[in-house]
Amino acid sequence: MALLPPERAVSPALPVAAPPHARVAPVVPGCLGYNGLDRLNPPAQVRAGRFAVPGAAPVTVARGGRVDRGVDWALAPGGDRTWQLWLHSLEWLGGLVRAYERTGDLGALDLAGVVVRDWLAANRRPARFDARRREAIEEGTRFRLITMVCLRAHLAAGRLDGAIAEHAR
Repeated sequence: MALLPPERAVSPALPVAAPPHARVAPVVPGCLGYNGLDRLNPPAQVRAGRFAVPGAAPVTVARGGRVDRGVDWALAPGGDRTWQLWLHSLEWLGGLVRAYERTGDLGALDLAGVVVRDWLAANRRPARFDARRREAIEEGTRFRLITMVCLRAHLAAGRLDGAIAEHAR
């Protein structure tokens, strides 16, 4: 389920995408990047519901083996707080955003929006979670904000705008 229908997804004020033959994604104004998590989590891996951090094998985070069915945001393999922080950063969605920038693949852009929406729905009222998850949510705020701004450069959605405003406070 998309934040907006594909025909309304692309912001007309910004360049749509680099030509399909481009090797490097264009620099999007306001997008600071993804700390390398975009390269560690290519679109096919994200679609399959697997998430990787530096120095570790990918872990299945999706419910039902597909990330569009939801993510288990409580995961923290081995109690690794850094792993959980990077999961909550949403920077691993950068590969999807970059795929859209390189190829115009609206499915990749839409999937990034679906995961952001899932994160927003699953992580409301963080006081109800254990201390580790609350810390991951709080510490990941600045990274999530950057990722959402990068996504927003291409995807117009009131829910996304509200989340960006909330994260910026």
